[in-house]
Amino acid sequence: MTCRRRVRLLPLAPLLLSALVLAGCGGRDVRPDTVPDTTSWSALYKGRFTSPEGETSRFRAWVWAAPADRLHVEVFGPMGGTRLAVDGGQGMLAVSLVQDKVAYAGDVAGLPLSAVFGVSMTLEQTVSALTGAGRPPGLTVWRRDAGEGDRLPLRLHVGSGDSLLELTRLAVRDLPAERTAALGTGRPPDGMSVRPLSELLDAGGAGPVSY
Repeated sequence: MTCRRRVRLLPLAPLLLSALVLAGCGGRDVRPDTVPDTTSWSALYKGRFTSPEGETSRFRAWVWAAPADRLHVEVFGPMGGTRLAVDGGQGMLAVSLVQDKVAYAGDVAGLPLSAVFGVSMTLEQTVSALTGAGRPPGLTVWRRDAGEGDRLPLRLHVGSGDSLLELTRLAVRDLPAERTAALGTGRPPDGMSVRPLSELLDAGGAGPVSY
């Protein structure tokens, strides 16, 4: 008898990859209410996701985003280290399960990413919500708090249906421009077994995705 191990992905709450860990990309950490004098920066967030069934999960994640659809997110495990990486850009998305060395990659132009983030937003809409370019349509919950000059919010609450994703900024890390070249490409990292992204997106809607 063989047993297939099940990997549970909580939307934005255990998803990303050591080759792209922002903590190793250089730069410096500053207070969450400080705006670095650089053209590109990322932020560490504590987050909470509430599923339609009322189950909650908490996590920490590094986030980097740039219009129109460049995105990089890394979610840390309880003992540290990146568990999951999400990287998107040019209409492409790669979701990497670091421990399993498996990446789901493909075209996501115009597709809702509720199976990844738990809230029904496309890649462009997710970046728009993070960078302040505008409120994505169809959300039932929307709150974005940001100071003048902020490139990423102090707080972001987004919800669709009965799903709710809440982010609170803990620290900011400024990134030299040369460090961001490898982010937001939508390509899976080297050394991963690549599978079609459709397997992930078709696996479920808002809420946890099981394999």
